[in-house]
Amino acid sequence: MLFYKIRFLSILEFSIIIFIFKCIPLYIIRKDTIKVGDIIVTLILFHLYLLWLYFNNQNLYTNTRAVVHELLADNGTTPGMYMFKQFEKIFKQ
Repeated sequence: MLFYKIRFLSILEFSIIIFIFKCIPLYIIRKDTIKVGDIIVTLILFHLYLLWLYFNNQNLYTNTRAVVHELLADNGTTPGMYMFKQFEKIFKQ
């Protein structure tokens, strides 16, 4: 936080996004057993994502670095951060 001079509000927004998109779904499915079909579907979706990256002349590493850079630069161009920037503009008025 201090090293990159990121606003506390940006860290809070990012934490809320992580909670919504990762913690809540994991909490909902915590009692479900993982089946082989679930793993196969996950692998298929991941391979579809890799194909999408390939056809758009991107790769996983540069895509991840771009998202991290956007979060550190506090530009608000990722979908979740953009949503919070819009809320911030509404509440500042």
